Amino acid sequence: MCSRVLGRYAYSPPQATIVRWNVRGNCRTLSSRSTSHSKPHLKPVRALLPSSSRDTRLRRQIPQSSSGSIEPPPQIRTGWFWIAGLSGFCLSIYCTSVFLGWKAAWKKSEELELEQDADVSDRYDNIATRYDEDIDTMEKVMRLDGKRKKLCQKAKGHVLEVSAGTGRNGGYYDLKTYGEGGETGRVKAKDKRIKSMTFVDQSEKMLQICSKRWKEQHPKFRGQVEFVVADAGVKKAITPPPGSAGFDTIIQTFGLCSITDPVEYMRTMKDLLKKPGPNGTEGGRILLLEHGRGHYWWINYVLDGLAKEHADRFGCWWNRDIGKIVKDSGLQIAGLQRYHFGTTWALELTHSGVEDTFDEESKKTN
Repeated sequence: MCSRVLGRYAYSPPQATIVRWNVRGNCRTLSSRSTSHSKPHLKPVRALLPSSSRDTRLRRQIPQSSSGSIEPPPQIRTGWFWIAGLSGFCLSIYCTSVFLGWKAAWKKSEELELEQDADVSDRYDNIATRYDEDIDTMEKVMRLDGKRKKLCQKAKGHVLEVSAGTGRNGGYYDLKTYGEGGETGRVKAKDKRIKSMTFVDQSEKMLQICSKRWKEQHPKFRGQVEFVVADAGVKKAITPPPGSAGFDTIIQTFGLCSITDPVEYMRTMKDLLKKPGPNGTEGGRILLLEHGRGHYWWINYVLDGLAKEHADRFGCWWNRDIGKIVKDSGLQIAGLQRYHFGTTWALELTHSGVEDTFDEESKKTN
């Protein structure tokens, strides 16, 4: 029987068998000789143990089969090491490419002669046909489609979507009735969750894509639908549907970044919003999903450094202080959630002085 392995050899005194484990895990006997002739520095550790516990300790240390022969050590599976190594290599390549891309964008941003918050809305006509393709991957990684859907599901009544773009929100609206669901069947207008839709954008090319997409997604919708090419920030450029006291819901997703004067723009949205009635009638709501400054200085440093290049490419100033814009506009925050280190803002706004009726969960800041 072999005892504990010392280095590459094992001894079993008084008659020790020198054993070597090869690379494949097979046990090969080299020689058999008495330990009395062994050199002092090769004296087995076993000899130092009390005789009573010697055999017990050795049996625990040496793996043996049921027949008493020595079992080879367990073989290491190298497949997972290859997978981990390859994954780490791919990740390092990706991180390097991202770093080099950001470095080039940072340099370009420093060279651009573009003032902060300058009007860059004209870029949208140039990128209209490839806009969805350019941002699809990024939005999937950030899971923004789910956040768009969560926001749009709250829309009801007469709905105004400003900065509608290519209509990326169109498929997320809940067009079912207040009672039994479905877009089909004979339903009275007063029972519909969404009575009318008005889409507004400055880019005519983008709005054409939006119109086509809406008709493909909702061919059975019988409510009033209107597509308006206009600057929503200009007073009286948009009028509420006839017979209404204003829009019940105003939605905007990632649009404040491209507005020249966002504070005045939000005040105009406030004027279009339905006011609460004197008898307790519920007023309208503004639903925003925006990107802006985050919780931490280092991420704001990156946003500021890349802001000019991003604005020149996508027509978007992504480093604006959304909270300050809303506060200066005079609107009241009824619900707020923040994601992605605080850079993505989901807000629900009402007229100032309106009692907050939203649940506590919607106010949490993530």
